[in-house]
Amino acid sequence: MGWKPEWFGATKFDDHLTKRIEDFQKKHNLKRDGMCDVVTYKILVLKRHRFIKKIKAKKTNYNNG
Repeated sequence: MGWKPEWFGATKFDDHLTKRIEDFQKKHNLKRDGMCDVVTYKILVLKRHRFIKKIKAKKTNYNNG
């Protein structure tokens, strides 16, 4: 189990990443501490999963249309 800075729109583990995590946490009404804790991680993975599922559905619809 792990995540990458790119998942938050950053390129490395630095202050910019911390700010991006805080922005993500604020957007999802989470405690803003800049840490990718268990709750932040679960929401992040759920959002990524939904996004990938949506892309696959669009691709399927495009290929069948």
